[in-house]
Amino acid sequence: MDKTFCFALEKEEYVEYLSWQLNASKSMRGYRWFLITSVPAVLVTGALVLRLNNWMFLTSVLALSVVWVLYGAKAVWKRYLHHKITKKLLPKMQFQSFREVSYRFTDAGIEYQEEKKKRTLPWKKVSGMLPLGSQFAFFYDKGAILIPYRLFEGEEDMKNFLRDYELFRKKAQTAQ
Repeated sequence: MDKTFCFALEKEEYVEYLSWQLNASKSMRGYRWFLITSVPAVLVTGALVLRLNNWMFLTSVLALSVVWVLYGAKAVWKRYLHHKITKKLLPKMQFQSFREVSYRFTDAGIEYQEEKKKRTLPWKKVSGMLPLGSQFAFFYDKGAILIPYRLFEGEEDMKNFLRDYELFRKKAQTAQ
């Protein structure tokens, strides 16, 4: 494997990664469950308190609750995370722009430059890879390396890269 990526991350790609991190965090779990359950709870409680026994109305309440859980809550949650990151988190970080970075995927691991020092992240230290909406996130103990899908020439190039990645990860795991 010898694949080099030289790019500057775009703001929306970083926002997507931060959204994934927030969504996966334990601190946001309660907010997410509240959002999912609040609308159905209000609808059912309202129907019970008002003693509405019309089967058509109760069916509508149930249908609205299901639609909310399956679609509405997800859309509102995604919008909430995007707003939280772009309006609150990025300004606190004093985000300006991304600098160009270069990652080279080799047989030994992932080579990259960090403050004028060239470093190699061996495959055994890469804990995993997660495909997000527009990028791959390669995780290691100090963070993640983000590789956008836009850098690949096509679907076949991406498949070959993933196949090689899996091959070298398996080799690193069996060598331990």
